[in-house]
Amino acid sequence: MNVTTAILSLTVVTSAASLHATVIGPEMLSAARPHAVHVAPPTGERTRDHASIVAAFGQAGPGDTIQFGSGTYIVGEMIQDSTPGLTLLGAAQGTVLRGCTPEGYERTRREERAVMEKAEFGQGRPHLPPADRARMAKLVKRCGMFQLSGGHDTVRDLTFGYTRAGLDLGHEYQQGYRPSPGGYLVEGNTFRNSDNGIRIGLWSPDSSVIRRNTFVDTYHAVMAGGSHIDVLENTVLAPAPSHVPADQFPSLAIAVTAMAGRPGGASPPAGERCRDDVIAGNVIDGYPSGIAMGAAPGMTCRNNVIRDNTIAVRRVPILPTSVGAGLFPLDDPTDSTWVGVPIRVGGVEETRIEGNRVLGAEGYGLSVMHASHDRIENNTIVGILRREPFPGNANSGPKSPNANGAGIWVASGSHDNQLLDNTFEDIATYAVVLEGDRNTVRTLRASDRVRDLGRGNEVTGSPSH
Repeated sequence: MNVTTAILSLTVVTSAASLHATVIGPEMLSAARPHAVHVAPPTGERTRDHASIVAAFGQAGPGDTIQFGSGTYIVGEMIQDSTPGLTLLGAAQGTVLRGCTPEGYERTRREERAVMEKAEFGQGRPHLPPADRARMAKLVKRCGMFQLSGGHDTVRDLTFGYTRAGLDLGHEYQQGYRPSPGGYLVEGNTFRNSDNGIRIGLWSPDSSVIRRNTFVDTYHAVMAGGSHIDVLENTVLAPAPSHVPADQFPSLAIAVTAMAGRPGGASPPAGERCRDDVIAGNVIDGYPSGIAMGAAPGMTCRNNVIRDNTIAVRRVPILPTSVGAGLFPLDDPTDSTWVGVPIRVGGVEETRIEGNRVLGAEGYGLSVMHASHDRIENNTIVGILRREPFPGNANSGPKSPNANGAGIWVASGSHDNQLLDNTFEDIATYAVVLEGDRNTVRTLRASDRVRDLGRGNEVTGSPSH
């Protein structure tokens, strides 16, 4: 758990009312007469830039374009807007949006740590007195950016940095999660040196698409929850882990999880908490963990796709100057590194994991936990080493020493899955380790060893051990 994870579990952010409250359907947007609202040129001064951007949102109506100027804006406190159908557009010469200056962001995160040091932990969650909770609520908004909840918004050609999250889409912090129009398109942007690139939480029949963006040295690139969310053809890189602000290391690149709702707000219908989501065509390099999809006990992710992604994970150092160093206990205090899994799924059903390329990892290449009726097919997994020490400091949930060094681990509680025609090269131990029951494995080569520790599994194409 890092400082941010703890803060998110602690804080339901209470914000000022949205700048707009108009709610219209997408069919009405085409009848509108959109126009461009130009944001005043950036000054690099927090108060003036914030006021200019707020003024532009205030002038924009449904279907309008907010055109930013060239240069660097300091956005300051989070800006909320619920106008449907907006387009946020960067200048051809380049627009940079920073929540704070680099020094201001670091200072804010250090102040958060000072508050969190007072927290008491119970059942894995931090608890703070009311005054400290109020202080934290202000701090997490100080280096904010844009919280958009009107639906059918488009964001293009912007560079985001030094912020809690470049974009928050669909979140309704004041009311808790509730039905959202969806239909967002985030394309051709750059997110760098931040805690999160994009957070999106909604349930809607209208697909939201995060496509062809670049993420560089963010703690997380995309954190999504809900239904009909497509994360496509993005590039996620951590060439300099220590350049992730405050934390000084990256964690998990892309995650799609089941939404549980928030206190004071409605919970999504059980069937809409995590379904019809697609993670496809992304390139991830340098993160400890690549892609995660899952649901907490009692919930399920269903009918999703993880396809054609290329992932090379890396062990990263936990620096003593990290904002979270020493604040939370490590699984292995003798180890000063962080390690993870390229692809992990848990609590998923009827999900297709196909055509992915895993290019190196420690421990295992793909983990399947409490999952059923999934199809794992035509993936290529290369260069899996034993993890030493095991399990180490890993953000990958349950671990099994039986699977250390394996290509695919199917954990106990996972059943009726199909693992078909996957390619394994340079695997330290077994191509597949089965601890679950009634799974089907079809290997391509007789040299692909399968270790069957479950019951009722069917293995063809390779001898079982």
